[in-house]
Amino acid sequence: MVALNFNMQGLSYQQGIENLEAGFMTSAAALSDRRAQLLRGLEEYVATVEGGGERIGEWEDGHRLWEQDQVLEMQIDDAEASVMDLRKAYILAVYHHWERSARRWTGLSGWTKHQRLATAARDLGYPIDERLERVRDLVNTLKHNSADRASQLFASWPGVLNVDPETRPYLDWYGVVTLGDRHVQEVFEIARLSGPDARLMPGRA
Repeated sequence: MVALNFNMQGLSYQQGIENLEAGFMTSAAALSDRRAQLLRGLEEYVATVEGGGERIGEWEDGHRLWEQDQVLEMQIDDAEASVMDLRKAYILAVYHHWERSARRWTGLSGWTKHQRLATAARDLGYPIDERLERVRDLVNTLKHNSADRASQLFASWPGVLNVDPETRPYLDWYGVVTLGDRHVQEVFEIARLSGPDARLMPGRA
């Protein structure tokens, strides 16, 4: 009889990553469409005004209180900020998915630190991508918003943090962290390579 090489933990773990990635892509696409719609609205309004069309807004004694282009520009900025917050939220979710899964694989408690979890998972024969440590540093910076955490991130993943915490220790580090879609996709890739799949049994890495 041929031995089956099937891992239910791996199936559950990888499916969780796929679900998170699908959620991110759907949400990011919706926000991107929203931003594009607002940009078109701004361009159309500016063109209308430049062509002698009616201005939309409110004026008092010849001074502009607000105008439609200002409203649209504010909404565009808000949409861009929402995309950044979405990226950060999904990176937190992906890492916590790995963390919770690793506790189930290893039987370790919820207070176990990252390095011990990673080592215990490797001892089971599960792969752990070495870049997962930079994801941990990113997550800790986003969660704890401290210069100490930011210093670790600056050393391990400088591309997402362009300010040296040694020179400016009192910033809002959650806000300073800058992420593109490529960073989110890299985190998904790292997560996939940091645990079992359905074909990988313990001890058969």
